[in-house]
Amino acid sequence: MWNLSFISEEDFYKHVRLTIENYGEKLMPYDLAKFNRNTIDPIKLIANI
Repeated sequence: MWNLSFISEEDFYKHVRLTIENYGEKLMPYDLAKFNRNTIDPIKLIANI
């Protein structure tokens, strides 16, 4: 049973499908090498607390 009045079930599924398709490789899993390329600045991390 679909209980949302502002969007039809069909439109919702279309939107979700298009969103996933547009993300492309951004949804690909991270490997350890790719993860380690993203460095964290500990000074900025502490300053934002």
